[in-house]
Amino acid sequence: MKSFYKHTIIYTASTLFLLSGCASESVSQKEYSEPLQVMAAAEQAGAKQDSESALHMQYAEENLKKADEFIDKKKYDKARYYLDMAEADARVALILAEEKDTLTKVQDLEARIEKVKSDTL
Repeated sequence: MKSFYKHTIIYTASTLFLLSGCASESVSQKEYSEPLQVMAAAEQAGAKQDSESALHMQYAEENLKKADEFIDKKKYDKARYYLDMAEADARVALILAEEKDTLTKVQDLEARIEKVKSDTL
């Protein structure tokens, strides 16, 4: 299931890049801030605490750095591509972090249910 989400996000980001065509306008503040917002949400969800989600956060940070380099070179199409990739990687990190948090909560709940069962018997 994890692989499905990751591939879907990466495919979507790549498609968006290809559909953007030859846009040569500079990168808008919104385009730049979107991956940053997802990265912040992923970090808040604990993405840097788990090795798999932390790896995707690292990819997002690397892609953001590449986007900055292309913005400096005024190669905005390539910058947009790396911004999209940064957002996709951050979304994968967010999904993985939320999944881990949910699993932890389920395990805690199961343990409490077992305790209640054993206390009532």
